[in-house]
Amino acid sequence: MSEIISPEGVKDLTGLPLDRPAIHRAQSLLEMEAGREFGDGSGLRIKDRRLAAQAVAYQAAWMHAHPEVFSNMDVRQVRQVDLDVRFRDESSSSYLSPLARRALNRLSWRGSRSISVPTTLERRYQAQDPPDHTWEPM
Repeated sequence: MSEIISPEGVKDLTGLPLDRPAIHRAQSLLEMEAGREFGDGSGLRIKDRRLAAQAVAYQAAWMHAHPEVFSNMDVRQVRQVDLDVRFRDESSSSYLSPLARRALNRLSWRGSRSISVPTTLERRYQAQDPPDHTWEPM
């Protein structure tokens, strides 16, 4: 697998000297979360390539500080006498870096899923009704 960002790029963004296996682990996890392979970034738009590279760098740095990422349990709530823990996003909060999540959410294919619904007048025009838009029974 080719990485979207080099170890030098990760060091420039995060200040941490991480090796290729660490970057590969971070990229694999983020590709699974994003639902798309990044590869070396050649098939992505320029903005998406930059955001994906940033996400991988931030995730690699976060995983370096959280080596338990592969052994976490998916916990929704923990209560003890003086402790109450809940994750904000129960699906990814235990393994995804907050900065990587922000970068992933800005990728073009993860944007709004809204669709445009034409108004009544637009539909009449598309159906090629008379220009005065009068309705006549059949």
